[in-house]
Amino acid sequence: MSAPAFTFPIDVAALSTKARNYTLAADDAARAALSRELGLESLGLLKAQLTVTLMAGGVIEVNGQFEADLVQACVVTLKPVPGHLAEAIERRFVPAAPVRETEKGEVPKGVAAKREAAKREEAEEWVDPDVDAPDPIVGGIIDLGEVVTEQLALSLDPYPRAPGATFGGVADGEAGAGSTSPFAALAALKVGKAAPRRVEVKAAGGPKARPSKGKPVR
Repeated sequence: MSAPAFTFPIDVAALSTKARNYTLAADDAARAALSRELGLESLGLLKAQLTVTLMAGGVIEVNGQFEADLVQACVVTLKPVPGHLAEAIERRFVPAAPVRETEKGEVPKGVAAKREAAKREEAEEWVDPDVDAPDPIVGGIIDLGEVVTEQLALSLDPYPRAPGATFGGVADGEAGAGSTSPFAALAALKVGKAAPRRVEVKAAGGPKARPSKGKPVR
């Protein structure tokens, strides 16, 4: 696994209940690497102000804000689309659950059974989709650079468009100004389409004889 482009690791063991403030700023090399990873034209600025707080139970909260100046490619014309982002960051980290093993390196059956039961209970619990699940603390380190990078990736416009860029010849705002939108054009095409002509096909050998109205012959 390659090293992250923008890294700022902090040691969890060095934290106390007093909140600590951190100032991050990606250098030229980090911004260039992030531009390639995220598919950007350029990343001129990436900085963040974060506050890290140790809570009860070893839970660590990371709050703050990041700013970025970047350029994306228009999805229609590929022209550069400059943008500025200023987004909040709210993350929670929890200690990873320790795994107790036997001398042979196996998990005791009783522990395994309790773990499976706990997993089933967690699966049955309702999860609020608006609340992000906490991240585990791996190796006693939290990389604030990765935290900022992940929030940057989530904040990017997935469909950047240059001013006046059009899809199929229809620009933004034209539909409301009296022009035909793609959906309206499709509806008009369906309404105005000529109905198919009915073609009568006669059987070979002349007209079909009509049944006689007389009495049936026995």
